[in-house]
Amino acid sequence: LEPELLLRSQAALDGGDAVLAGNLLDAAVDKTSRWHFLRAQVYEKQGDYRQAAEHYLQAVDYDTMSVYGCLERCYKALEDYREAYRYACLQR
Repeated sequence: LEPELLLRSQAALDGGDAVLAGNLLDAAVDKTSRWHFLRAQVYEKQGDYRQAAEHYLQAVDYDTMSVYGCLERCYKALEDYREAYRYACLQR
C-alpha cells in the first residue's frame, strides 16, 4: 500500500493538487526519504518554505542533486541567501 500512496501522491502533485497529495502522504506509515521529498514538494507548493526545507533536508538520500536545487529555491524564498548560495554551490 505504501508504494501506491506515494505514486498517487506524486500523480496528485503532477496534477497540481497539493492538498490531495498531502492527504495521501498523511496516510502513509513509512516515512522514507522519498516520502520526505514528496512532503517537501507539497509544502513548497503551498508556500510553506520553512517546512519544505526541513523535509528536503531529510530527503537528501532520495535524489541529492534535485534536493539541493529545491533547497536553493526554498532558501531564496525565505531570503536566506547564505544557505541558498551554499546549495547552489553544492550543485556544481
